[in-house]
Amino acid sequence: MKNKTIKRYMTVGIQKEIPPELQFFLWELQINKRKESENFDYLQIYSLLRLSSSLQAIEHTAEVPKHHDVYYIETAKPIDSKVYIITDEYEDCLVETMLFPSER
Repeated sequence: MKNKTIKRYMTVGIQKEIPPELQFFLWELQINKRKESENFDYLQIYSLLRLSSSLQAIEHTAEVPKHHDVYYIETAKPIDSKVYIITDEYEDCLVETMLFPSER
């Protein structure tokens, strides 16, 4: 996966429902996890849980390699939702798409 261009997309639903700071945080998690592992699963699952009026929990799971982390961040608009980031690998690039499970 090294030296490939990475193109990132998100659905209209994500753009409307997920606050920008959470979108950026999810992309950062995606980038960091890809750097850590050569066997990066094409499907990364992020479960978002609103803990209070300003505290967001993000549970990140994947099957390959088996992965589970929980992050806590302060945000202006915490939400309850599940988000997928799907990675498609092509010869010259990676295409990552952020979407809700219902948009799959």
